[in-house]
Amino acid sequence: MSGHESGDDGEKITLTRGELKEEVRKEIRHESRRRFFVSCALYLVFFAFMLGLPFLLLAGIAAKTGLFQVPLLSGWLYEPSAPTRVVVPLVGSGPDAILASMAAKASFDPARGTAEMVLSEQELTTLLSASVTEASESGTLPIPLASMQAVLLGDGTMELYAITEREGNQAPVILTVTPEAVNGGLELQTEDFLIGAFDVPDFITNLVLDAFARSVTDSLESSLSGAGTLDDIAIEEGNIRVYLAPRK
Repeated sequence: MSGHESGDDGEKITLTRGELKEEVRKEIRHESRRRFFVSCALYLVFFAFMLGLPFLLLAGIAAKTGLFQVPLLSGWLYEPSAPTRVVVPLVGSGPDAILASMAAKASFDPARGTAEMVLSEQELTTLLSASVTEASESGTLPIPLASMQAVLLGDGTMELYAITEREGNQAPVILTVTPEAVNGGLELQTEDFLIGAFDVPDFITNLVLDAFARSVTDSLESSLSGAGTLDDIAIEEGNIRVYLAPRK
């Protein structure tokens, strides 16, 4: 019978071949059990993470909008967006007074056969603020808006800034659009849409923006309907130029 001898401080231990095999088996079983429990623990952590990930993402989005108070996440993720500049509506001037002023300043281009009307940021802000506030109160907007201002940028885009509120939590809404005259009407091409610090993805923007954009276009179209049909529109820094063709 063969065996294995090892000594420690003169003490001799002799193991038979069978005993050695049994020791090896024990080590293998012990290692297998350890790997099994480690694997189970890792799978549990993985599944817990995967199950909690959608809720964590939703909580993060809610916190970034500023409309929900999410413990820890709101203070970490929410940073309210600000407009490029502040535009204050004209004091004491309503839509009718602004339209009358536009008509008085209009110039006719015989070569194009159109009338040119120019609105400043303040005039446009006054028109849109009154219209959007009315639409918000009537419930035709996807989100309630307290007010609106328009910033006209030199790159041809229009930045619409408003405040929305939910259960006492206020958050800014910024919509950057490029207006276009299409078949006598006004269309808005969305460039960017922010609620609070949340950059709304395009697929969500397309779902919720129709009513919001419709309110803006309805306001402009109704304001200009008495003067003619929209032929073209151009935005420059601080002003918007509207070209109207006579109604046929």
